[in-house]
Amino acid sequence: MEQLILGAFFGAFFSFLFVRYGMIYERKNKNYNALVKLEYQVNSVINQIEGNKHAIEVYKKVFNKGFENSGTPVVYTKLQEFMVNNNILLDLTNINLINDLLSYFIDIEKTNSDIQLLDEIYKELRANIVNGSISEEVYKKNIEYFKSQLDIFEKFIDDLHDQTISKLAIIRLLSKNKPFFTRIILQFSQNRYTNRISKNLPNEIRQIKAEIREVKKESQEQIKKTLDK
Repeated sequence: MEQLILGAFFGAFFSFLFVRYGMIYERKNKNYNALVKLEYQVNSVINQIEGNKHAIEVYKKVFNKGFENSGTPVVYTKLQEFMVNNNILLDLTNINLINDLLSYFIDIEKTNSDIQLLDEIYKELRANIVNGSISEEVYKKNIEYFKSQLDIFEKFIDDLHDQTISKLAIIRLLSKNKPFFTRIILQFSQNRYTNRISKNLPNEIRQIKAEIREVKKESQEQIKKTLDK
């Protein structure tokens, strides 16, 4: 009787441990997947920052050259808002990272608000000068103010760039701590180019190019038949 009781107890105990371990592993795996997605997001923010810095440069260059030549420069370049997904924080386990990212995402939201404001300011100026609602002199004075706001904004995105680099470094360091079974799976999966891929790559490229040529030829023949009808 005692053996039956002990057997039932240990059976329930090990079942509890198994379920508990499964829950812990699932949580760790979600955390790792979230880190991978975050790395992609943060890299995208870096690219968007560079894109916005280029847009600012275009604004200034067009304005400066236009006014130097006694013209009325108009720009259609637009600053791009940063796209991030805050919900990913729910899958993280590191409290320090969560707190850092909460502050970081708030800064991104503020930056997006600045982008919206700058966009509205210039859209209104551009519309007014195009439809003749304001004089060139008034337009030029307002553009000088707009350029000063771009200078301020550029300082903020430079700071955001530094923050982003820091966050990326932390995320990459944390993502090196993979869950046990994930490490095993990655060892058996191709997460790098193998020698076989490198060896066969030129042939595969030639095959793809041949297929493209064939599709193009068939398309041209079909177009010719249609036109000849």
